[in-house]
Amino acid sequence: MEKNNFSLSVRANLFLYGLLFFFLLLSLRLFYLQVFCHDYYKALALRQQFRKVILPARRGDILSKDGKILARSTVVYSLYAAPIHFNHPRHIIWEKLIPLLPLSPQKVQKLRKRFFSPKYKYFLWIYRHLPASSYKKVKKLIQSQKIRGLYFQKEFRRYYPGGEFLCHVLGFTNIDGVGLEGIEKRFQKLLCGQDGYATYPVDALGRILKEEPRQMVLPRHGKSLVLTIDSRIQGVVEGELNRLVLRWSPKSACAVVMEVNTGRILALSNRPRYNPNHPARFPPEYRRNRVITDYYEPGSTMKVFTAFRAVLEGIVQWEDKFFCHYGRFQFGPRRITDTHGYGYLTVREILIRSSNIGMAQIGVKLGAEKVRQNILDFGFGQKTGIELPGESAGKITPKEKFGFYSVTSVSMGYEIGVTALQLAAAYAALVNGGKLYRPTLLEEIREGKRKIYRFKPFLVRQIYHSPKLQRQLLEVLEDVVEKGTAKSARLSDYRIGGKTGTARRSAKGKRGYTRHYLASFVAVAPISSPRIVVVVMTDSPKGAIYGGTVSAPFAARIAQGTLHCLGVPPDRNKEGKDETRKMGRFPRR
Repeated sequence: MEKNNFSLSVRANLFLYGLLFFFLLLSLRLFYLQVFCHDYYKALALRQQFRKVILPARRGDILSKDGKILARSTVVYSLYAAPIHFNHPRHIIWEKLIPLLPLSPQKVQKLRKRFFSPKYKYFLWIYRHLPASSYKKVKKLIQSQKIRGLYFQKEFRRYYPGGEFLCHVLGFTNIDGVGLEGIEKRFQKLLCGQDGYATYPVDALGRILKEEPRQMVLPRHGKSLVLTIDSRIQGVVEGELNRLVLRWSPKSACAVVMEVNTGRILALSNRPRYNPNHPARFPPEYRRNRVITDYYEPGSTMKVFTAFRAVLEGIVQWEDKFFCHYGRFQFGPRRITDTHGYGYLTVREILIRSSNIGMAQIGVKLGAEKVRQNILDFGFGQKTGIELPGESAGKITPKEKFGFYSVTSVSMGYEIGVTALQLAAAYAALVNGGKLYRPTLLEEIREGKRKIYRFKPFLVRQIYHSPKLQRQLLEVLEDVVEKGTAKSARLSDYRIGGKTGTARRSAKGKRGYTRHYLASFVAVAPISSPRIVVVVMTDSPKGAIYGGTVSAPFAARIAQGTLHCLGVPPDRNKEGKDETRKMGRFPRR
């Protein structure tokens, strides 16, 4: 009897302990759900009880320095469906809706599969960014037929009023308003703003019960950007590049206008170009901003830097003479040639006549270390820091491989890769007294009507300080136009200086060179008191190869039009008369 009582007592205790253990586990589970999973289940309940409606922020505008709207966001409506709310059969809604939408047969078939699929029960995009005419027709259909389950979502669509105008600077956005290229990508966080939202109570079917929101957070619209670009000057550049392409049919071309004493970019353009309103209609190659992404062996435009450094170091003087061997010279392990044969030329004449042989001798005299350091000092081989994505640093031979062959090549503008923007910044430093400024496109940032940022020039480094040498260099650059290889760049109203460049294009992925050329010209104007630098690069022109023939006339007209827009008085005619109208080649702008 006692044994049975003991067995019963043990079983009762085990049952009690098991029951206690079960409730302990249940308590722990409840504690876990209520404490650790509180936020998750609270959010889940809110999603079932309330609908969160996004209040989209308006993307900030992009303007030119002279106030022209370059990019703006306009209100559009997108159509979506919640099939669970339909009060008509799906096939009836489909038959009435589709004829009102501008869809291709392929897109209709793709949308049909989703429309009738049970997967898309709560949400399905029908058409993003409806055209105004289609929006009115669909809205009328919904109201007249009292259709539930079709709704509109207010959104913003990016619009570029100028079309192809300044496309490579502005870039574009995707359908969700995210910047993909250019300024739109670089300043995405500033431009996009922050969306707001409103929450509405809904029933079990997701229908809104009250018109007044339970909670509302207003959107913070994006900030607006004012660029350093002057739309008038940009118009001059666009027109001249169009004429260049029509005249020489190049593979590509680019131009940039930069203020000498600030680093502001006043205009920038490339060919080929595209329309940022419809970027998908153009090949990816058309979207390349070649001014900053593509680097080239520039040819003779680089000769100025080596000669200038040699004079600055006191190694040569402007009037020192070098024998140029009448166009052919076996210089150590390599043969160097000139387009025209010359005897003795001074350093000044070597630049004016653009002699490879003379410049190679100056480079050797300067030495490998100083030649390489000189091009680094002027910013080559480094990104300029402009506010655009995808900038290239160019290409420079490593120090350990920079020998005799490199010295002679770099002095002539070969064995070095530079971008058009690097060239513009370096020439600006040459002619402004040695101040290398960081190029910039950003003039102001505005939040509403309040300015929260204003441009200040950023000085990268002071390369040299010699007013006398600066004046001498400007005289040499003017002589290149007046007496040398760039006579086609001469203007009637402004004294202009510059340097031509003609370089064979290297073979892609192979050693050696092709039969194509890069024809370039760098213009400095007005030479009496430099305000701007203009760089024009033309890749593989047809019918001519020389920078003085292909690029120089167009760069000169860009410089002339820019100075007119800036209100710079002519510096050529001592009597102060403007003779521009007499020059048919250089019409007044």
